[in-house]
Amino acid sequence: MMTKIEKMNRMRKNIVRGIFVTSVIAFVWYILPYLGLGLAKYSYSRAEKAAEIAAMILLFSFLVFGAISRLIKRKLKRSPDLYDAVYDDRIKLSWLKAYRIAFIVAFISSICWKCYETFNAENLLTLKAHLPNGPFFVLYLAVVTLVGSFLFFSRESKNG
Repeated sequence: MMTKIEKMNRMRKNIVRGIFVTSVIAFVWYILPYLGLGLAKYSYSRAEKAAEIAAMILLFSFLVFGAISRLIKRKLKRSPDLYDAVYDDRIKLSWLKAYRIAFIVAFISSICWKCYETFNAENLLTLKAHLPNGPFFVLYLAVVTLVGSFLFFSRESKNG
């Protein structure tokens, strides 16, 4: 039988996994028009529509999982001992490590994105191609990296 702490830990991990899955889906949906299509078959309106749908998916997932997380935190705040047990130092350290990794990925991807735009500006202008919106691209990468690295750092050992 699961204790309350195990149950709350499982609920937290399910929320984080849900955010991770929906963020990956939104990122793939966002970048899909730019990957599989050659520039000859490129459609600006299709890419814009995909970006709008991806943004809605990401926003909806943040709202749903944020509301669920808020309800769970409110439930935990009623019992300070349970809250301290669920959000212990190991979890806080995992979040801090995940934020550090996500920041590094966002920083490096921003630099790479700007270099790509700079060095390929002539080609992009002559082909009249449209790149994905840089801030959204970096945001998707940062969210996926943040949640994925938190899941990686907070995993429990299976050995004992």
